[in-house]
Amino acid sequence: MRPDEQTLERLRAEHGEVYWVEAAGVGLVVRPPRRAEYRRFRAMTLDPERRGDATERLVRDCVVWPSPEELDRILETRPALADAVASRLLELAGAVEEVQLKKL
Repeated sequence: MRPDEQTLERLRAEHGEVYWVEAAGVGLVVRPPRRAEYRRFRAMTLDPERRGDATERLVRDCVVWPSPEELDRILETRPALADAVASRLLELAGAVEEVQLKKL
């Protein structure tokens, strides 16, 4: 279920760019990660004790709909969803597979 247009307008006003991401029959509205959130994600992935929580933290930072409580319920039944959504969030943050390199 997608949010209604009034909710989307409110989310756009509050967060700027918002995107619909859907996987495993679950839809979420996300915003791109901010620089500090991406830096925290990177730091967590380098810490062996926190690595497992890095993707879920990034997703929690960037999901603007549904509510955090509803996101908890979703992740209880589909915990790997965070990994799938995080990959799209990293794309929004500028992570790309192909980078052009030319000798000048």
